[in-house]
Amino acid sequence: MSLSPRPPAPRARRAPDLSRELTSERIADHLAEFRREGGRIERIGTTRVLTRIDETTTDVPRPVAVPTRTRA
Repeated sequence: MSLSPRPPAPRARRAPDLSRELTSERIADHLAEFRREGGRIERIGTTRVLTRIDETTTDVPRPVAVPTRTRA
């Protein structure tokens, strides 16, 4: 039994997404207007939490479970 390789299925081409382009232009216009009116954007750095997300910490005590009262 000889299986001949199939040609790849044709792929549909998508038209460029114009709504994305318009959205980017609108955002840029809004930012430009914001800055013209004296607005400032504060850029913050990466927080310590995000820089330590891969590290495992063993020196942090775990919370102790508090027993709950049961009703009689």
